Amino acid sequence: MKVYLRIQSPLYRDYLRYLLPQSEGIFCLSKQTDWGTLVCSFVRYSDTPVDRETGEDVMTFLLPKTHSLASAPNYHCYIRSEDQIKINDFLKVIFNLDLDRWYIKGMKMGMQQKEVLESFIVSRKLTNLLNDNETLKKRQYREELQLLEERKELLRQRCYYRNQRLEFDPQKYLVNT
Repeated sequence: MKVYLRIQSPLYRDYLRYLLPQSEGIFCLSKQTDWGTLVCSFVRYSDTPVDRETGEDVMTFLLPKTHSLASAPNYHCYIRSEDQIKINDFLKVIFNLDLDRWYIKGMKMGMQQKEVLESFIVSRKLTNLLNDNETLKKRQYREELQLLEERKELLRQRCYYRNQRLEFDPQKYLVNT
């Protein structure tokens, strides 16, 4: 049982490659992960075939065999376009929480902001720089370095924005324990 989901941002598509195992371009969902549980909760059934999403931003997910999806093999499974927008929003939230957690840990360890962001990008495989650099052509290598810099700058801006909010009005964002 497969479902198709449009992930709009290339950054979040790369992040999904970190979150989920894949086989031949198909992501394997599991109810044991937060992401798998979330996607499975949006699956709908149809008696008739549903038009399949197409494009480079459409990702294929293999649904797990679970009690909550027991009747799925008897139907055509799909995710509504409104639900796909919600799932994209949830993916953004999961990404931001992961980034915030990584950033705070790195800063507590005394790392520089640049090092923290580069290590996040590399650890989450958000660029194809993990390939063997000797086999890359110079042009491709430069393009990937540019992508790394763009993503690092995007993440730096996010961290700056979040830090500014906390410094400006910390009581609004921090909960007393």
